Amino acid sequence: MGWFGRSSSKNVAGSEPKNSQMPAALAALVPEGQAQSAQTTAAGKWVVVNSAGVHLVGEVLEESVPWYMIERMTFAGKQRELKLWWTNRSVEPVALQLLDRDPREFMDTAQDHLEHSLVMVRQRQVEGGSITGTIRRDEAGELFIVISTSSEKVRVEDSVLDDFERELRDLAGIQDAE
Repeated sequence: MGWFGRSSSKNVAGSEPKNSQMPAALAALVPEGQAQSAQTTAAGKWVVVNSAGVHLVGEVLEESVPWYMIERMTFAGKQRELKLWWTNRSVEPVALQLLDRDPREFMDTAQDHLEHSLVMVRQRQVEGGSITGTIRRDEAGELFIVISTSSEKVRVEDSVLDDFERELRDLAGIQDAE
């Protein structure tokens, strides 16, 4: 079962990542043909990053998540916990325990890719909290907008959301969807 409750398997030619002892046969399962950086999890799986996203590899490729679906990633060294928050805030964050206490190269590589998917972030105060508009870039380079609230309790009128989205589209030069 994958991070989103589904599983997938894929076999794509790959290369051994720089900073791990990940077997080449497992690295070959990673999409886009390159495992740039990898870490072993406490569950005996591999979490791998490359330009296509974050991948969880066991005996098969269990899950691939593109960068634009990830809001942020953190690593807590004391607990060796890698945590991923999703752009879809209705999906619970995922925590993976890594064996390495200092996966600096892995996190640097991941951060570079994550930042590349982020184009612009704007926030607006509304009654009861705030809304955040994030302009993201998908793997094909297409821009799109994700709007989220600071809390599930924040209620925003459709007209306010429409105005905010229009403002973000104008800032990024994104054509209105027809």
